[in-house]
Amino acid sequence: MLNKKVYFSLVLSSVLFITGCSDSSSDSNENPQVSTKSISGNVIDPEVYDASVRLMCGSSVFNASEKTDDDGKFTIEKIPGSINLKDCSLTSSGGVDNGDNLSDLTLKAPMALFEENDPVLITPLTTIVANHKDLDKGLNLVLSEVATFAGLDKEKIKKSPLKDIQLARISKKLTKIAMLKDKTSGKKLGFTIVNTTEQKSFQNFFENQVKKNISAESLKDIQEDITAIDNSTNILDIKNKTIKKNIRNTLNSAYGINCSSESNVSLCEENYKVNIELLTDTITTALKNGEKFAPVNRYKIRKALTDANLSVSKDANNNLDSDLFSHLTGSTSYFKKELEKRTIDIKDIKGITLYNSKNYEKVVGNDNNARLEYYTFSELSHIGEALKIAQSSFDDKVLDPIYQEVAIGYIKLGFYEEAITVVEENIFQDSVQLSAYLEVIENLIKQNQTTIANKALNKAFNDFKEYGAAR
Repeated sequence: MLNKKVYFSLVLSSVLFITGCSDSSSDSNENPQVSTKSISGNVIDPEVYDASVRLMCGSSVFNASEKTDDDGKFTIEKIPGSINLKDCSLTSSGGVDNGDNLSDLTLKAPMALFEENDPVLITPLTTIVANHKDLDKGLNLVLSEVATFAGLDKEKIKKSPLKDIQLARISKKLTKIAMLKDKTSGKKLGFTIVNTTEQKSFQNFFENQVKKNISAESLKDIQEDITAIDNSTNILDIKNKTIKKNIRNTLNSAYGINCSSESNVSLCEENYKVNIELLTDTITTALKNGEKFAPVNRYKIRKALTDANLSVSKDANNNLDSDLFSHLTGSTSYFKKELEKRTIDIKDIKGITLYNSKNYEKVVGNDNNARLEYYTFSELSHIGEALKIAQSSFDDKVLDPIYQEVAIGYIKLGFYEEAITVVEENIFQDSVQLSAYLEVIENLIKQNQTTIANKALNKAFNDFKEYGAAR
């Protein structure tokens, strides 16, 4: 039945394409403002991807045109020329740093830090400067105090953590601490917990301020992180350790292996530990690109598991598929041999990112298209609600139908290319993916988007050939 539907869709879409039906289009007119300026910079700890950056100048707020890219870069345009940037400050909300999820964290930088030709950077240390209670009394005084706390020369405070291993170490340790949750409130400690006036050194701060606010489990975890960071020989080593830990934790959470019912519990646990480390190393290598790593997220890890033929599959009782369990807890030499046969291609997988409306505002005015885009790609939309559900699982049987509905939702809201990308990058069961392409094509035709329908048709046709060959 599925094949007939696909063939029907192919024929129907082809006929409509040949008839010369065209997409609806709209022209955009830009009215450049007179006497404006722009700034560009980077959010670094190391590179923070997918963060929302804004410039705050008194009561005026200017948002970056896009979220930060893989290099942590942002650009803020159309700042009135009359504004003195030295009186402004930058804030960066959310984002991902080598797998560290910075949601609910805000990094800052006072623009007074930077001279005209300085690179503009938002880092953990510029955040400590921006948060300092005596900043209005003198920047140099604050810089000296923060430098003493960090054990650095004052001039390094506004430099990039990518350029200096000492700077990289203290920056990453501060971020790791900011991500910890307060044992009473359950909220992240954030960067405001740092008070360089009262705590004269990082060690003093950790012993007297951090330890009393976190659980014993968190304390053990952060001590391991700090030791690993301090023992890192270079910046790439810090990145490597950070990304591996995040991948390892995600895999353990996704599989949920429990060896307690096995006849040889210790062997089961040891094999699983080794095999997970092999898989972690393989995924990390797939993300490496020169001196940096592609940002890691759930979408990339799920695609990696598909490429490695290790997709999560659980029954109605949330028990892992027995064959997959046996493979993950079985012979490590066999696991390694099978893993080496696979090619993991995940660097270009972006996934779906949403605006956090609490941290990111966008001036839309009377532009209904801008309003629609902001709503669609925020956590408040129906699509955002569906994606929240998807965050709780790595199982294709659960996720594929959700992403099929997300794709159709995008089409109904007018985001046609995004719908095709969702099907292409987020639905991994062949039969479900083909069914999703069929529904996407049919809905595009209803919207008179025949050119884009033809694009989906070509992708569906190629997938259909591969699916048929596999059958």
